[in-house]
Amino acid sequence: MTKEQRQKLLVGILKESRLDFLSEPGSWAALLQRLDDFGEAYARHMVNVPPGLLPSTASLDNVLAEHDRNPHRVRMLLQAVAFRCSPEMLVMVWMTLLGSQIRSLSYKYSRKQKSSLAVSLQLPDGTTTIAFESSDHWDTAVLRFAAVSQVDHLPMIEDFHPMWIPPQDVWKHDLFVETAQGSFSAADTAPAASAKPCWEVHEVFAKQPPRQIGIIDVDEHGHPVYGSSAAAEDGRILLEIVWGALARKYGEEALNRRVK
Repeated sequence: MTKEQRQKLLVGILKESRLDFLSEPGSWAALLQRLDDFGEAYARHMVNVPPGLLPSTASLDNVLAEHDRNPHRVRMLLQAVAFRCSPEMLVMVWMTLLGSQIRSLSYKYSRKQKSSLAVSLQLPDGTTTIAFESSDHWDTAVLRFAAVSQVDHLPMIEDFHPMWIPPQDVWKHDLFVETAQGSFSAADTAPAASAKPCWEVHEVFAKQPPRQIGIIDVDEHGHPVYGSSAAAEDGRILLEIVWGALARKYGEEALNRRVK
């Protein structure tokens, strides 16, 4: 595939997996670097592995090809990337998804002192083992994906499963703006007979309901009148920031008009 074809396919997979933020300009380069680092780490671990047990490489092309056969595996890998797991743990996860068994897993934690994860895999031949160790605290995220079960009342961690990420519905709004303080929507809630708008402002979150910040009325001179539902001073300051951002994006004239 060409570079452009790879990018288009990867962006589509991210969208399908509801990991769109990884394809945004500020995250895209970091994503590609993490996938490159993962591929290099995989190659290092495969040096002493007998041929034929696992794919010899884990390049971006390999990952994209695997998506055609087993999309859940690639979703799992990309979710682990989103959690900032290290290349070592990404390799461990990928080898497990490709058929290796988790023989042992241990985690040690001491507040503000230690976070240590150790995993031993047995490859599909039933004899070759590979050990993984990490003191990177973000690697504990892989435990969120572990498929925990019991067989004859004995503990089993057989695999890793991707998490279900619910679709992110767009909050109903007339105007929307992103600031350093967060994302905000504004909806005109003035009565039908009103000549001026009344903007109800909400802070919008990705994975939880929006939070109402307050109301911005517009007086007869086109000036904002703030009514905060948050703590008085902090809420007013936030409404002023949102008003300024909306004015820059849409223009003050648009903020002074009713939404038709």
